[in-house]
Amino acid sequence: MTMSIESWQSGSITIALPDIPNNSLYFALCIGIYILVETVGNGLLVSIILLEKYGGDSKKRTLINQLTTQICLMVILSNLASPHFIIYRLIIAALSK
Repeated sequence: MTMSIESWQSGSITIALPDIPNNSLYFALCIGIYILVETVGNGLLVSIILLEKYGGDSKKRTLINQLTTQICLMVILSNLASPHFIIYRLIIAALSK
């Protein structure tokens, strides 16, 4: 599948879009991986945050521990925000065919 875009200059740009398989096994696999990442992945990241924050003496938290907690929070937020667009694209592409 290709999509042609007319540019404001004299030429045009052609972008090759990947074909998405239209079978239920592929769709179920994508949904399964999405649910696995959302539940297990975020649960493990929350446990890392809790271990870093409350696992030892809070007065002795190093800079590495504080940065690890902040990185885990950012990964959780990106896991909650980003994959929804991919799943919506899969559903819309499957319905449009």
